Amino acid sequence: MRAVKQFVTENPRQLSTQLSQLEQNVATEADDIRATYDVTPVPTSPVTRGGGVYTTGQALIADTNGGSFSVNLAAPVNGRPGRMIVINLSANVLSLVPRAPALLNLSTLAFPAPGGITQLFFDGTNWWAA
Repeated sequence: MRAVKQFVTENPRQLSTQLSQLEQNVATEADDIRATYDVTPVPTSPVTRGGGVYTTGQALIADTNGGSFSVNLAAPVNGRPGRMIVINLSANVLSLVPRAPALLNLSTLAFPAPGGITQLFFDGTNWWAA
């Protein structure tokens, strides 16, 4: 909280005003935190072949209809924690391969559900699938 002053409890109107201001300050600060740390991933154009590199702040849309393929997960340039979303539009397997030294759920390879959606989190060192 930026600054919480002493509340005046003897005056109901003043107390109500102070509580409303506190509520507004909390909402503003929560919005600032969300905007900084929980950026909405930006969708990619549908990806139909492997080899691309993806990172936090993206919503990878993969179309594996033509066959299974792999994509690479890279740490963000700023190294800060973040999240991304992976959507596999088809029934073939999309493999996620984190670039060394990062791991995905402490292994080197993971397979999101074909035809499904997976949310990934980067903690500053490794990737984690939800």
